[in-house]
Amino acid sequence: MKKNRLLPDDEGKSIEACEGRGCFWKEPVEDLAPECFHPPTHGYDLVSIPEDTELGWSASLELRERPERYQRDVINLKLDVEMQTTNRMRFKFSDADNDRFEVPIPVASSSSKASNPAYNIQYGTDPTFGLKITRTRTGTVVFDSRLPGFTFEDQFLQISTRFPTANIYGFGEHIHERYRHDLNWKTWGIFSRDTLPLEDRNLYGHHPFYLCVEKDGNAHGLFLLNSNAMDVTLLPGQILTYRVIGGVLDFYLFMGPSPENVVQQYLELIGRPVMPPYWALGFHLSKWDYGNLTVMRDVVESMRANDMPHDVQYADIDYMDEQKSFTVDPINYVGLGEFIDDVHAHGQRFIIILMWPPGDNVFPDYMHESGINWWTEQCHQFHNTSLDFDALWVDMNEPSNMIDGSINGCGEDRWNRPPYLPKLYKVFSGTLYEETLCMDSDHHGSAHYNVHSLYGHSHAKATHRSVLTSVALLMTQLRRCVNAGCNSVHSIHLPEIIMLEMPLFPSNVEALHVEEQFLWGPSLLITPVMKEADVTVRGYFPDVRWYSYYSGEELPEYERGTWVTLSAPLDFIPVHVRGGYILPTQEPANTTVYSRRNPLGLIVALNDEQRAAGNLYWDDGESRDPVDNGAYSLLEFTVNQVSKENPVNDHWP
Repeated sequence: MKKNRLLPDDEGKSIEACEGRGCFWKEPVEDLAPECFHPPTHGYDLVSIPEDTELGWSASLELRERPERYQRDVINLKLDVEMQTTNRMRFKFSDADNDRFEVPIPVASSSSKASNPAYNIQYGTDPTFGLKITRTRTGTVVFDSRLPGFTFEDQFLQISTRFPTANIYGFGEHIHERYRHDLNWKTWGIFSRDTLPLEDRNLYGHHPFYLCVEKDGNAHGLFLLNSNAMDVTLLPGQILTYRVIGGVLDFYLFMGPSPENVVQQYLELIGRPVMPPYWALGFHLSKWDYGNLTVMRDVVESMRANDMPHDVQYADIDYMDEQKSFTVDPINYVGLGEFIDDVHAHGQRFIIILMWPPGDNVFPDYMHESGINWWTEQCHQFHNTSLDFDALWVDMNEPSNMIDGSINGCGEDRWNRPPYLPKLYKVFSGTLYEETLCMDSDHHGSAHYNVHSLYGHSHAKATHRSVLTSVALLMTQLRRCVNAGCNSVHSIHLPEIIMLEMPLFPSNVEALHVEEQFLWGPSLLITPVMKEADVTVRGYFPDVRWYSYYSGEELPEYERGTWVTLSAPLDFIPVHVRGGYILPTQEPANTTVYSRRNPLGLIVALNDEQRAAGNLYWDDGESRDPVDNGAYSLLEFTVNQVSKENPVNDHWP
């Protein structure tokens, strides 16, 4: 019998409470397994035959009679299915009779129905309604909600699906012990929170997205466009259960077929990260509490004297007057403006932090135009009259609060104390507002209950506007990215860093278990030492040609497809180049201003077919939107075939 856990946490810990919910009790056979389960008839019924729409079809669902959980059942649901592109589909469950909060961030859509989709959508009605989505080419089931427990109440939405494999990745902004998820009754809370990255805490971001690698190496991804607090539980039997406390269930499915394709399709929907300025790829130095400008200046001058790479210097909260944004400490940081001029004169950049001060505060509403305009003007004025900074670091916009809720307290209502609390950090007293805002606080368009995890996104967009409309400022901003729908910078956006197991070798069973190596782009394999004082490290090398980045020495053929013990003294990180790729190189310098002037070179790493390819993107390093404006060069390099009479030498730095 298919069964799914009914009551999380301490609810239903007795037979009476369980059966009072219309469910059944079963003593667990596993340590972490629950005792109370949904009956197979728990869910919704299809009311009539689905109707065709411009992009797909829609269906009406009606709640099957059962004991209510929190006395706020939504009786009638509407299901909208959109076949948006060949590799992307949308399906949304919403209240058929009443409007509900939906994430007010525009995402990509479609004007016509996909003619040859990579997915096939079916539904079942026995014993209740459920969706089944398969990959057209292989028949692999990529989404299957034909499981008990589908619930849609005002403040409790629950739906489950079954994975085709245990190769599940994603649900970021947590400390994961493994790159691949643990499916042993593991629950992750999702609700942006300012906290130290420890244990199972939900951290700064809100990313309800996962990626699954299927048995044959194909991959798909699923994104839930919902900003309300939630948790997700991964269960034995390759099952995932979402529990959300508001909004609608608005899912987007991405069919890949490669993991890299999945990520591209996901970013096509929500927006791609901004192109950073070239200097953002250099070395950054940040420290909390230098104490005064003399110490900061000494550190910077010491870096120069010791010939250390140093592109960007940061100023944390101690540069402010009593930690108030848009101020400078008139005693400890007198002369900061002139110091920034000196930083610029050495080809370096300067970034300042902006955040809430201690004590009583009000929080601007960046979802309202007046709030955006006020923030933009403050940034402009401070830059033009006080400090010639190069970028902004906006912080604590989860939002983080020095007190719980408000100095006047928070209402004793169902927003501040919802009937179901997801498994989140800092909800010890049964409230959502610990060290953040009251959930019934008003924003333009909705209550904080719905938009808490969008606050940082709205703050970033306001900051981005100030950057775009100031001639002197570059486009970079640093912040804590707090929603999967944001397309600004989380920290500094570097070239793609991906685990070895993910996009390039998804059908390699051994590579699926590698969690301590990573690829920078498709071809640069890095094998870091993860244990203190170790001077060797074991790395897995898939069965292709690999070369030492430093010397060009090729890995022996007999070591391909095996684990290899590598020498790794304390001043050395093993790095290898994958055969078949051409990598541009440039002689380094202590800042990117000067390294840009150095000679360029190429590393040519041939594959077994004696071929290699690569490219080089190049712009002026500072102009805004160079790709959109066509202000860049993209050079393609290829070695198509090499004969014995006309060999090509590999070139190494």
